[in-house]
Amino acid sequence: MIINNSGEIINLKLTSENVHDVAVLDSLTQELKGILLGDKGYLSKAKAEALAARGLKILTPSRRNMKNKSIQTEEEQLLCKRGLIETVNDQLKKFTAT
Repeated sequence: MIINNSGEIINLKLTSENVHDVAVLDSLTQELKGILLGDKGYLSKAKAEALAARGLKILTPSRRNMKNKSIQTEEEQLLCKRGLIETVNDQLKKFTAT
């Protein structure tokens, strides 16, 4: 699922549980430009370069075993907003459970 900074769903794709999120990233972000926030599962230098070629920068937190990458303060503040997607997911779960 892709949401905007207001928590509105921009794009959504349902897959079976054995499909990794990165496999559908291209189709979910086809029309997007700007900055995309993701979790550690989206860490891939090749994927980041491919998205950058399309005008989309992906920001993800670093894993513990990675060197700390240089990140701008504004980008670090953006990464703190990744929790918004979890709030949206929780609301959808509650909605579908009733």
